Amino acid sequence: MAEEKINLVKDVYNKRDYLKTIDISFRELGATTVAQDLEQETTVEDFFRLYNELFYDIPPRSSNNGSGANGSGVNGGGAGGGSTAGGGNNSHEYLVRQSGEYINFERDLEEIEALRREIAELREELLATQLENIELSAGITPSGTRKKPLPGESKRDFIARTSKEARERAGDNNTGQ
Repeated sequence: MAEEKINLVKDVYNKRDYLKTIDISFRELGATTVAQDLEQETTVEDFFRLYNELFYDIPPRSSNNGSGANGSGVNGGGAGGGSTAGGGNNSHEYLVRQSGEYINFERDLEEIEALRREIAELREELLATQLENIELSAGITPSGTRKKPLPGESKRDFIARTSKEARERAGDNNTGQ
């Protein structure tokens, strides 16, 4: 066998030339700087821009037959909720539930419903009082007959007397007498 000679050439750089010639950053390995990370971070504005673009592409309800809503999903699945494989987290329903939990929407709804019931009761009481006032001013008895002022009784005295009688009747009805 013939010996073959191979010449190895070694390039040597001084520090200044080395930094100009060789890339010493880690871009090739996927490492990014803090500034680059901040530029790539999704903002709230970005989220809502994408949400508005994808609004009609998002399914209204979970497509995994309820496990995202009741089982291992939103309420019972820990921090991440249900499985994304079945679409449990990828629906308008999921967004509403998560946001509702975050802002205590259920508690607010319960308070609103209690206030609505109270308003309805107060309206009924007001209506009953207004009807009673109309009847009293018209001189109508509970049986539907029209009362007449006593001879020589002024209109003011007549209303006061019929009001007193109505209050007494109401007191009898409230006490069960």
